[in-house]
Amino acid sequence: MSDGSMNTETDELHATTWRLVAFGRREAPQPTLAGSEITRTFTGNHVGGSAGCNTYSGGYTLEGDRLTIRGPISTRKMCSAPAGVMEQEYTYLQALSTTQTCNLQDSILDSIPEIVYDGGESLCRFEATASEGRGDTAQWPM
Repeated sequence: MSDGSMNTETDELHATTWRLVAFGRREAPQPTLAGSEITRTFTGNHVGGSAGCNTYSGGYTLEGDRLTIRGPISTRKMCSAPAGVMEQEYTYLQALSTTQTCNLQDSILDSIPEIVYDGGESLCRFEATASEGRGDTAQWPM
């Protein structure tokens, strides 16, 4: 993208769905809670998905490796299972709102393995989910 104002089908993120596999401090990211799924899908200028309990959405721009997510906003239901899911969701949504970069250098099948936040100290690692024409899920090493 040349001006960062419009995300298009040539955007590396466009129409891709990702599943969070681990996040937290760069030196020791933790896996997501068993029984929960956190996803993100980029479409047009929007990003959204499941935060584990609630759904969320926001806007985004990608300029080089600089990913900016505006928002996000989410629904407001409470979930009690699995234990800790609300804390995990809060941490994830905070990470999205402070996203700084996304790692494009190690891309395989146009997949992006991680986003960096918290002043570069923390990250979210994702795997691209299977989609039309893509075949099996591309998994990222931890």
